[in-house]
Amino acid sequence: MAVLDGGSLIGRPRTNPFGAFGLIGSSGSVSGGERRYNFDAIDATNPAIRAATQLRVSALAISVRPNGGSPSRPRRVRARGFVGGKTLYAHVRRGRRYKLRVRIGRLRGPCATVSARRRLLKRGTPVGTYRTQFDARRRYSRCRRVTATRTCLVLRVRVFRIFRSGSASASAADTAETWEQIVGPPSSGAPGFAKLP
Repeated sequence: MAVLDGGSLIGRPRTNPFGAFGLIGSSGSVSGGERRYNFDAIDATNPAIRAATQLRVSALAISVRPNGGSPSRPRRVRARGFVGGKTLYAHVRRGRRYKLRVRIGRLRGPCATVSARRRLLKRGTPVGTYRTQFDARRRYSRCRRVTATRTCLVLRVRVFRIFRSGSASASAADTAETWEQIVGPPSSGAPGFAKLP
């Protein structure tokens, strides 16, 4: 048995008496968006016996826009490639005291995509560093890496104080924030954010 990916040989697995076979590590990868792979299996003794299938692979990615400004402002969240559940959530943590769960929306289609406008931090969020974990589980459990059964992306959010021109008083200050990815696959584009098509 010969298995080809887009015409290129990727393996020669053995089949069982029923003609079934498997390959480990043969599926494609993609750094952004999604891609279709075309696989062909050809019998070694009779090339006329063949089968073909398509596999669609999606990148795991999250985009939060805008990535600055007031912490309480609504933001456009776009995501793809999350597995482990049917709905995407954002779990925001700061130590043991600040806990917030935001339902982003239902993951749709074979590539598990969602686009929604949500407020990710509370109004009046104090200055500090927060850990925002995006995953498809309603109940929070800390995610340190991506697995075949659970995908997550974690962004570090820094909320800081900015002062209006000509004033040094805290009462005349506003807050702003920055976002940085700290758990998940390497991102492309701006630091900490994956580009979505």
